[in-house]
Amino acid sequence: MGWTIPYDMPHRKDLIRERVAERVWIKPDGTTTVSKVALKHCYRGGMRSGVLYTVWEVTTSPEGAEPATHRFIEIDLLKYYRGAEFTGGGSWGYKDMDCCCGPCETSCPISYLDLCPPHPGGSEWCANWHTKVRERYAAKREKRVLKVVRST
Repeated sequence: MGWTIPYDMPHRKDLIRERVAERVWIKPDGTTTVSKVALKHCYRGGMRSGVLYTVWEVTTSPEGAEPATHRFIEIDLLKYYRGAEFTGGGSWGYKDMDCCCGPCETSCPISYLDLCPPHPGGSEWCANWHTKVRERYAAKREKRVLKVVRST
C-alpha cells in the first residue's frame, strides 16, 4: 500500500475533485458498476497534509439481474510533496484505503458512520474502526463537559 503522486496536482482542491469524481466500469459480461460519492466528503487536516473522508455508494447492475447497492467509507491520506521532479515545484499525493483496512485515522464525522454502518458479516476491522471513531468523539464530548463543570 504505497502512495500515488500525480505529477499534475499542485493544488489540494484539484486532487480532491479527482478523488470524489463518479466512476463507471463496464465488464465484458455486460455488468455495469457505478461508484459515486453518496452524500458527503470532507477534508480534515492542515496546509500540507490531512485526511479526505468520502462515503461512496456503489451500484452493480449485472445484465438481466437486479442491481445491488452498497456503501463504504474511503479514507485518503493526502500529503503535499515538494521537489524538483514535480512540475511547478510540488504535487499532492494520496494513499487510499477503505474502512475495512483498519485505519488509524479517527477524525471521520459521526454522520458518515451513520450513513455507512459496519459491513454485516464483513471485516472485524470495519466494526473496530467505527468503535474507535465513536470512542474518540465520546472522549472529546466528555472532556468538554468536564471543562465546563470545572469553569463554573
